[in-house]
Amino acid sequence: MNSTQPILPGTELPVLVGLWLAALVFSALAIAVCAWLARRTGLLLDHATGRKRHDGSIPLVGGPVLAVLLLLALLALDWPLREVWPLALGIVVLAGMGVIDDLVDLPAWPRLLVQALVVSVAVFIGDTQLHFIGDLFGMGRIGLGPLAPWFTMLCLLFLINALNMLDGMDGLLGTTTLVSAAALALLGRASGLPADGFFAALLSAGLLGFLLFNLRSPWRRRASVYLGDSGSMMLGFVIGWLAITAVETSNGRISPVTIALILVLSAVGLTYEIAAGRVLAPFFGTSLLTWTTVIATVLGGFSLG
Repeated sequence: MNSTQPILPGTELPVLVGLWLAALVFSALAIAVCAWLARRTGLLLDHATGRKRHDGSIPLVGGPVLAVLLLLALLALDWPLREVWPLALGIVVLAGMGVIDDLVDLPAWPRLLVQALVVSVAVFIGDTQLHFIGDLFGMGRIGLGPLAPWFTMLCLLFLINALNMLDGMDGLLGTTTLVSAAALALLGRASGLPADGFFAALLSAGLLGFLLFNLRSPWRRRASVYLGDSGSMMLGFVIGWLAITAVETSNGRISPVTIALILVLSAVGLTYEIAAGRVLAPFFGTSLLTWTTVIATVLGGFSLG
């Protein structure tokens, strides 16, 4: 994959910080407005059922807001369309299908079919492929050869559905994805990929705006907004696309093993949540995982920034 990093809309740090804060404010305000509209119209609400233990009806508006934010971020970065159209297509199609699923509760097979079609287009037509898996045995990088597109497809499909499965506890998916986005932003900055890094940073800003409504805290006992399937599937594709692009365009500066360690936080996070339980919930109103992931993100930013 050949990539031409676009010129950011301003190279001065205050401009970049301003754009990041604008993304955070946009996310928070848009989610608040959309949540109010969802309650008024009765659309995109997650109703409590036998398998859903939350109280009342919760708006599923986090995903659509993040999708709009990411599309606006692509426009702001002025990336060449020939390079980012697979990402834009994945955002639109997966978020759109997720909204339909949140409205009418689709069976599993049409969701998997659409996921496979989006991933196939990105891999075979958009050339979003992972060609090497790193130096695993100290004998040089291992090439995937003709298996590259199929291996990439499996990775993207796994990540889409892994993040979708994480969307079951307040703050869990948002915080684990926030850590991945923050790590990708820092790697992009350190590896000479400013647009990749700043796009991931804008994603982290949007996730922080969402977590204001989804993360348990001393002043919020339960989440008041959910991502919905539109958010969880779309985020899995976005994180996967960013990771593959970072590896393939960094000229060896970013190892696939490093990316794998970042992405495995999703699986580790779920295991950690189950093992630790809600140890801190009686005291702080949240789980052990959500606080430690937020703290790790902040400390990581200071140490690598």
